[in-house]
Amino acid sequence: MFGWESVFYVSGGLGLLWYICWTLLVYDTPAKHPTISIRERIYIENCLGNTIQTRSKPLPIPWKSLIFSKALLINLVTQGGGIWGLFTLTAQAPSYFNFVLGLNIKQTGLWSGIPHFTRWAFSFAFSSMCDRLVKSKRMSMTNVRKMATCFCNILQGLFIWGICYSGCNSMAAIFMLLSATAVNGAISSGALAAVVDIAPNYAGVIQGIIGTVIASLGFISPMVVGYLTLNQQTLSQWCKLFHLSGVICIGTGLIYLFFGTSDIQIWNTYDDSVSNEKELKLIVKKPNSSCVSDT
Repeated sequence: MFGWESVFYVSGGLGLLWYICWTLLVYDTPAKHPTISIRERIYIENCLGNTIQTRSKPLPIPWKSLIFSKALLINLVTQGGGIWGLFTLTAQAPSYFNFVLGLNIKQTGLWSGIPHFTRWAFSFAFSSMCDRLVKSKRMSMTNVRKMATCFCNILQGLFIWGICYSGCNSMAAIFMLLSATAVNGAISSGALAAVVDIAPNYAGVIQGIIGTVIASLGFISPMVVGYLTLNQQTLSQWCKLFHLSGVICIGTGLIYLFFGTSDIQIWNTYDDSVSNEKELKLIVKKPNSSCVSDT
């Protein structure tokens, strides 16, 4: 009844619908939103506090501080590890189910789609729990981010290994796939959210940089899969891939566990006095041609 064309029509239509909603509902600040309630606006502005500077001119981007920031580098590595695991699960696992476990295309499509729902559901539930932990002051923000990363990276890596050790047991492998994809949803409360913690004034720039680097993993991952499994669609070859992905996830998770932070970075705050001093020097140095000497 429906062909391959319907997949692209539905995906494109949903993307267009999302864009329309975005343009109609999203604004730069709560104060600019035309339909926000006063209570909600005050709540958001109070939560932001003094972490974001409001200026008539855009803040200059401290590129040197960004490039050499330890917190940013650790965040980049951590997000990259989690996304590598997600790419392995969502893009490559269907081929594993087909070629190694012998599932047909309908079964593969079903078990490839459900993990996205489990990830979405887990993300909401886990984020709610983290929010309660922070509000009740049972855990610091940094520890909450680290706990989330343990789920997103370390636990995900263990479940990816579990796919390999499931052998030819398709149900066990599917359970591991669902679990690994679900816990990846914790990234919403982990390294991804920490970008706003460490530098709220430059969160968009930072996530843009991280997103650009991480996007490259989208074509590196299939290349690695092709190298390991080309004309060798065997359990042992796929296990090499799962072992590698597990090591990347767990390794990057441990890096964040020991060295990650959500403390705001000193370069997030721009000193207006420095800018004003520079402008004053330029004014002083500039010759005033409109003045005529009396002598």
